[in-house]
Amino acid sequence: MYSAFNSAFRIPKSELLVFLTDMQLNFKTFGEGFPLIILHGLLGSLDNWQSIAKKLAAGPFKVYIIDQRNHGRSPHSEEFSYEILSNDLLEF
Repeated sequence: MYSAFNSAFRIPKSELLVFLTDMQLNFKTFGEGFPLIILHGLLGSLDNWQSIAKKLAAGPFKVYIIDQRNHGRSPHSEEFSYEILSNDLLEF
């Protein structure tokens, strides 16, 4: 997933600071095509986005909806901050 993110946005590898978290996030995918990640808000879950993900997947997208750490069916952890959530997503 990282290489698709990096090439899609052309971020030089030297400019990315990545701390691997080993968090196995719960997710669902819909469709085929250009990857599109949809995140829920605080206290939400991927279930909030299923109907929209299905509609977007009918177009040119492969949609990923993700339960962030401590949300939905993803594992729960004592570690929690916006930086950690960002690193989870980069690792995904």
